[in-house]
Amino acid sequence: MTKDLEIRAIIENIAEPGDEAEQAGAGGEQDLGDAGDHAWVLPGVDSDLCPADDAGEAARAMIATVTQILFIFVFLLLLLGALLVVSDAGARRAFRIALHRRGARLRPPRYAIVGDSLAAQCDWRPLRRRPFDVLRLCLGGATLKDIGAQIVEARMMGARCFVIDGGLNDLLFDAAPLAQIDHDFRALLRRLPEDARGVLMLAPHVADAAQAPRIDEMNRLMRALAEARGLAVVDLAPQLSQDGARRPEMTDDGLHFSPLAAKLWVQAARERLLRDGLA
Repeated sequence: MTKDLEIRAIIENIAEPGDEAEQAGAGGEQDLGDAGDHAWVLPGVDSDLCPADDAGEAARAMIATVTQILFIFVFLLLLLGALLVVSDAGARRAFRIALHRRGARLRPPRYAIVGDSLAAQCDWRPLRRRPFDVLRLCLGGATLKDIGAQIVEARMMGARCFVIDGGLNDLLFDAAPLAQIDHDFRALLRRLPEDARGVLMLAPHVADAAQAPRIDEMNRLMRALAEARGLAVVDLAPQLSQDGARRPEMTDDGLHFSPLAAKLWVQAARERLLRDGLA
């Protein structure tokens, strides 16, 4: 009995080192590989895979971020377009001019349309060869002083060829005397670049024939000053008026153009620009 116990103790003492080695081999500290000064990796795990996993996660995160940014950008563009559609003409005009300012850094506008509501209601696309060729600064209610400011803005964008109209708001609504119109139109012409070319569109008659003598007097003054400055002059009175009054088919309200009159106005300006080699 005593001998059996001694033999069993010897066997257990012999097995204990192997058991410890087996335990260590199963994941003990002796089998851990050094993956650096501060990191340990388990046996069977390729340490090179860890950076790749991190890079993949970073790439996926970047793609998700870029996608979100693009989505927000497209949404804002759609929102801006919707606002422009429902907004007033002033907001659309401001947005259009802002785009022209950007484009003028690469290429100045080919033509600048300055004037009042008569020019503003016209479709000037027949003058356009490329996008942003035609800079429309004309605005309803503009006086000669306002149009002079439009010319200054066009100059800042590099415009050198102008289509100009104006004077009716000064004459009919501000009751400006001829001396004031003379002064303001001279100031307008001084704001043109020295090498400016272009066309002055004389003011058309309105439905009230009683206004014809004053309109004709203003047109004679403006024609003389414009031609002295080297501008071409277009007078559409024979096509638009009869006996000093606007033809019914050439106006919608006695003052502004009908679609037919607006088309004739643009066509006449374009033909004169072509004749002078400016179109």
